[in-house]
Amino acid sequence: FFFDEDGKPLLALTFATLLHEHHHLTEKVDRLMEENLILRSKQQHFLSLTKKEREVLACISKGTSICDMARNLFASELTIRTHRRNIKKKIEAKTEYEMIRFAQAFNL
Repeated sequence: FFFDEDGKPLLALTFATLLHEHHHLTEKVDRLMEENLILRSKQQHFLSLTKKEREVLACISKGTSICDMARNLFASELTIRTHRRNIKKKIEAKTEYEMIRFAQAFNL
């Protein structure tokens, strides 16, 4: 990257190389591209989450049980279930897998 006097990028250098379709990097690049699409299309959804909902979503992405979330976040299991339901609605996720992919895209 080359920056102007205000620290804003002026120019970025990139390079391209062919990868074999079965190379492990191909799968990683596909995941990064998918995450980038989520970031771009779901930014407003992410911003609509409260701090506590983001904490719950981070726990979901790590596979934390509802019982452990309740204990770690100083909330009741009912409250955690309510946060989960609200998160799912706010980010328009149909499955827990979609919630996890969303959390990963936003680095939670």
